[in-house]
Amino acid sequence: MRMHELLEKLLELSMRLKELLESSDKILILTHRHADTDAIASINYLAKYLRKILNKKVTIYIPERISKNTRTLLDKLNYKIDYTCSLSDVISDNYDLAVILDTSSASQLNTKLHNFKVKNFVIIDHHYTHDEEFLKINTKIVDKDASSTSELIYLILKNMDYVSYEDIDNILLIAGILTDSGRLSRARVETFQVLAELLSRCGLNYEEICRLVFSREIDWSERIARIKGILRMRVFKTNHEVLCVSHVSAYESSLAKVMHDCGCDLVFILSEHDDEFRIVGRARNSKYIIPEILQKFVQIYEGVGGGHLSAGVVIIKKSNVEKLSLEELIDNFIKFLTRYFKNVKEIDED
Repeated sequence: MRMHELLEKLLELSMRLKELLESSDKILILTHRHADTDAIASINYLAKYLRKILNKKVTIYIPERISKNTRTLLDKLNYKIDYTCSLSDVISDNYDLAVILDTSSASQLNTKLHNFKVKNFVIIDHHYTHDEEFLKINTKIVDKDASSTSELIYLILKNMDYVSYEDIDNILLIAGILTDSGRLSRARVETFQVLAELLSRCGLNYEEICRLVFSREIDWSERIARIKGILRMRVFKTNHEVLCVSHVSAYESSLAKVMHDCGCDLVFILSEHDDEFRIVGRARNSKYIIPEILQKFVQIYEGVGGGHLSAGVVIIKKSNVEKLSLEELIDNFIKFLTRYFKNVKEIDED
């Protein structure tokens, strides 16, 4: 589908969404646990529109908490988002509409969709999804080519004749685009057009925003996680790529960046948590669709997940895999990779 056709389709979906928003009084906005900057920027922009323009009652649910990097950014901006982490409070109330932002599977919401007392669901996202519950939702605005949900929510609300002139709203959207696009390495033409429009309504210049978003102190626990991850890394060579596998208990995305910087073309990081295992995947380019690779592996464990072309995450519930250890999962995953890529040879220390 050509770009003008995509934009026409987006306009059509935006008008359908506008009708849903205008006809709903109580609206729930949801996103994935440990919400990142892209999720928070999108939530903030949509919530402002709903509250200020449509005068709606809005509840924001973020499972567990906002991510550490995003909390740091909000602190720098001296800005707070009004939200709840309490699933019990959210599922005990009734809503006319729930808008799910930047989320590729129901597992990232920490519950099944049927537990929410909601008349209608809407998904706005830029990730691949294999989640059966999500695929059944009628109203979906999903643009896998968009750099971020921030870019997408801006274009959608612009189609509704809404733009914000508040510095904070535009700064957050720019930050969401920059962080989720890998500093624009996954940007398209429309991304730069959106950035130009946001910067024109922003009190900071591009350099100042980059400094706000990317300059931070790496704390002790993250440094140790990176070092442990590198020490545990197993390296494999395919015909054309260097494939690396490691495991940590936290900071998977941070480790993935370091592994890329070390020379890994394909990065897979496994981790164990209270009731689940996670596998994070990253690729240096879009030659391989990471979410599809991960989904092919976890389907035998009834795992779910999603992501972009070159980045993804899947979750395996421990309740689906009796007595499976992290070490066994790593071994099984490496065996899977050797079958998937063929001609895979492990590189030893020599």
